[in-house]
Amino acid sequence: MFQQATQAVQSAGDGLTTPFRGRSVGQHGLSVTGDSKARKLIKRKGVDAKPEPTFNCTGVSVEGVDGQLKGLVTDILSLQPNKQYSVSDVEREVSKVFSTGFFSSARPKVTKDHGRENFEITIQVEPNPVLKGVTAAGADALPARFIHDLFAPQFGSIVNFGLFGQSLKRLNYWYQERGVFGQVTNVHMNENNVAEIRLIEIPVNEVRLVFRDKKTGKPVSSSKIAPEAIERHITLQSGKPFNVQQAQADMLELNGTGLFQEVDILPRPAEGFTDEAPALDVLVSLVEKDQVAMSGGGGFKQGEGLGGIFGMASFSHRNLFGQGQRFQGSAEIGPEERTVSLSYSDPWVFNNKRRGGELVTEDSLGCPLTWSGTASDHCLRASVETALLRPSTQALVKLEQDLPIRPEWPVSSRISMRAAQALPLGLFNSLGIASVQGGAVYGDLPPYDATPLGGANSVRGYQEGGVGTARNFVIASGELRLPVPVREGGVQAVAFTDWASDLGSGASVKGDPARHRGKPGKGYGCGVGLRIDSPIGVLRLEWAVNDRGKKGPYFVVGSPSLL
Repeated sequence: MFQQATQAVQSAGDGLTTPFRGRSVGQHGLSVTGDSKARKLIKRKGVDAKPEPTFNCTGVSVEGVDGQLKGLVTDILSLQPNKQYSVSDVEREVSKVFSTGFFSSARPKVTKDHGRENFEITIQVEPNPVLKGVTAAGADALPARFIHDLFAPQFGSIVNFGLFGQSLKRLNYWYQERGVFGQVTNVHMNENNVAEIRLIEIPVNEVRLVFRDKKTGKPVSSSKIAPEAIERHITLQSGKPFNVQQAQADMLELNGTGLFQEVDILPRPAEGFTDEAPALDVLVSLVEKDQVAMSGGGGFKQGEGLGGIFGMASFSHRNLFGQGQRFQGSAEIGPEERTVSLSYSDPWVFNNKRRGGELVTEDSLGCPLTWSGTASDHCLRASVETALLRPSTQALVKLEQDLPIRPEWPVSSRISMRAAQALPLGLFNSLGIASVQGGAVYGDLPPYDATPLGGANSVRGYQEGGVGTARNFVIASGELRLPVPVREGGVQAVAFTDWASDLGSGASVKGDPARHRGKPGKGYGCGVGLRIDSPIGVLRLEWAVNDRGKKGPYFVVGSPSLL
């Protein structure tokens, strides 16, 4: 096997033949040709004398190769005629030849040459075959293209164990880097000089849920959480190679539900596990949290009698119907205010089975969702902002820079600005507001970082992102605000117009999502509405029409401009 030859290269002298075409690994040795007296002399002196006996070298030659390989061997050897050498000296020279990695065997032959202690040394070598190709069996996760590209530069050349061994290590490193349980197990050179690589990837046999008592830690037979509400957070699949990183991600996903006090994923050898057919059972060990929580309290304000009594109560359930749905309610009652709050959340709206499971890298139109083309991007970004804040004039400038920590991360420089100016008009205390926004991105731009144009905070009359998906953009808006005479105040009637353009940059966004969705790249809208100041911010109720005749209402919290 190739790994035996590789080990021989790493520890020269342990075995200087390799198993190409059925040859087994053997020990190198000194072969002596000539009369029996010469052989006895070498043997006797090698055993009885100290220090090790030497003999006179009358000549050095190389057999078995020609051309460049013969020159390589000649350059490596330090043996010279008319000098004294011991058996160990010759063996060390042979080990140097074998350690080049180009030979399947290397042996010395010592021939008596006219004299009692005169010998000629011949280094007999057999070169490795020329590598014609590589096949791989047993790989499911490891891409065939990666294997081919790794070994392709060696095709058509004599196999070098050092280079070939490094390529095998790269295959194992691919598995280690991605957390996949897999490795190279065997390599064989067939009669056509094609290296047959045998890989093994340990698959998941079964994924089992194990529920444990939070006090004793012992397994319990039932759970308040429906199995399907847990399994949809687990991406490890039966028949697929076990992946440590995938298991860690599943643990984070399960912890993120807030339903469990402890989560462990434990791989165990499956029943019938053998070296030839390995498989793992994955035990998902879970300790549930308490599902229901209640609290309450109250008191009274001194000096106000019964009128100063106040109280509060809250209730929450984190696992309605066993599906991880949440309900929270609270009430506060006091002499001056009464507040009731209710909330319900379902992390799996409409019981969508695909949530948290299958990862996608493209949208329904085939446009990429990330810069890298994988399920996620990584980026480290630094930013600085400066602002001008005056009652009637406000401006904000922001600079951002991605830091190239790793070569595969996207890197870009960004600048954006917003400015608004208020103009008192005098007529019925009306107020005019002019605002402008702009920005540009230089460098790598993931689709999700592009600026959507259109919607309640850019061009009213269009749906969100309906104008374009931009690398560079300009947005301009004008509003006329007129106070509405109501008792509490804080209400204004508004007439507005908005315009935006991607400045022709939509096509430079990766995948050109705007073109695939028929977005115009520029557009305007106008309309009317009401602005209401409230404790939670400005409430806007607006109606708008765009330049394509599309109409629609908007109800929004917050203002599209700085003022």
